[in-house]
Amino acid sequence: QPSEENFQPRILKLVKEGGRLGFSIIQNTDSNDPIIISTISPGTTAHSHAGLEPKDRLLSINGVSMDGQDVSNAAHLLWDLTGEVILEVKYTPGDALEACKSGGHPNWQC
Repeated sequence: QPSEENFQPRILKLVKEGGRLGFSIIQNTDSNDPIIISTISPGTTAHSHAGLEPKDRLLSINGVSMDGQDVSNAAHLLWDLTGEVILEVKYTPGDALEACKSGGHPNWQC
């Protein structure tokens, strides 16, 4: 369980070296719902970067706000990026991630 300080927005820098970054994102019903990190794959760039956690809300990607964005748009943006990827995230306590999963919404591998 992340500490209270993790509820503040955090800037994470990942380097994408071909392929995927190694995490999945999910969103509940529509583009007004937050985009949430759902899983992190072992042995990937995202896994080796200690700052990224499941339940983190994705606030921005390389300065592009995710407010009002659809999860598929976020996934395609992440797929198209190369080199350094700067994520702004914020830990989201509660059951938002579980609500997305129980709603049968797809995970997007990034």
